[in-house]
Amino acid sequence: MGVTHAETCSTCEGGEAFQEIKRRTKDTYKKLILKNGRLVGAILVGQTQKAGLFSILLKRRIDANEYIPILMNKTLNFMDLLPLIRRNADQFKEAEYKEIMDTGL
Repeated sequence: MGVTHAETCSTCEGGEAFQEIKRRTKDTYKKLILKNGRLVGAILVGQTQKAGLFSILLKRRIDANEYIPILMNKTLNFMDLLPLIRRNADQFKEAEYKEIMDTGL
C-alpha cells in the first residue's frame, strides 16, 4: 500500500528524509516506508490481519516515527496505537474513534 520503494517515489521532493524499515521472519515480511517520520507506504506478507491499522496511519498522514518498534512487533493491535491516535485526535473525527478515545482505556 502507498509508496513501496522510497527511491522511486514520484511525489517526493529533494531534502525529504525517507526511511525504510524491514523485518523478515520465516513466514512473514514487513516493510514500512516513512517520509519525514510519517508512514507513506507498507508491504505486508504473511501477516496481513493488521493491514487496516497501517492503512489508517497512512491515509491520515500520522507521524508514527516513535511507534516504529510497536508497528514492527508481530503482536501489534489497535490498543497499542491508542496513545498515538489520542495525540492526533484532530485527524480522527469519526464516531467510532471518539467513542474509543472517550473511554478510560
